Amino acid sequence: MTNRRQTLLSIAQSAMLLLASGLPVLAQAQADYPSKPIKILVPFPPGGTSDVMGRMMAEPLSRVLKVPVTVENVGGGGGVIGTERGVKAAADGYTLIQTGVGQNAVAHGLDPALVSKYNSNTDFIHLSQIHHGPNVLVVNADRPFKTLRDVVQFAKANPGKLDYGYTHAASGHMAMELFKQTAGIS
Repeated sequence: MTNRRQTLLSIAQSAMLLLASGLPVLAQAQADYPSKPIKILVPFPPGGTSDVMGRMMAEPLSRVLKVPVTVENVGGGGGVIGTERGVKAAADGYTLIQTGVGQNAVAHGLDPALVSKYNSNTDFIHLSQIHHGPNVLVVNADRPFKTLRDVVQFAKANPGKLDYGYTHAASGHMAMELFKQTAGIS
C-alpha cells in the first residue's frame, strides 16, 4: 500500500472511531422524539398532488413514529405563503414542510426579494424527495391537434388564441413559458 493510501485509510478509520464514539450521545439526546403530534405543512390547497403526497406520507409516519401526523394545507402564492408559515414554525422537528421546485427555486427567480422572507438553501434542511413527475402537454380531444407540431403551427397562425392552465410559480408554468420561447409562439 502506498503512503498516500495508508494516510487516507488512517484518517478514515480515525473519523469512523470519532463518529462511533459520539453516536450514543446523539441517540440519547433524541430518544424522546417524537413526544407529541407532528404536522406536515402542505403549502397548497387540498386535492392537488402535493396534498395527496402529504397525506400518503402522514399515515405511515403515524404508524412508525407512534404519534399522530396530520396535514395542514395553507394555499396561496404558488406555495410561498405556506412555506413562509413553515419557516416561522419552531425548528423542533414537529412541523415538516412539503415543498417543491416552485417555492424552492422558481419563486425565488420570479421574486428575488423573497429571500427576505425565507431562503430555501439556508432556512430548511431538505430530508427526502418523495415524488417527481413529468410535465405533460395535453389538449381537449375535440381540438384538431394530433401532434405538437399541429399546436405550434396553429399558435403561430393565430397569436393569442390558445390558453393553458398552470399553477403559479411551478415547474409546469415555467416549462410552458420556455416552450413558448423555444417554439417562437405567444
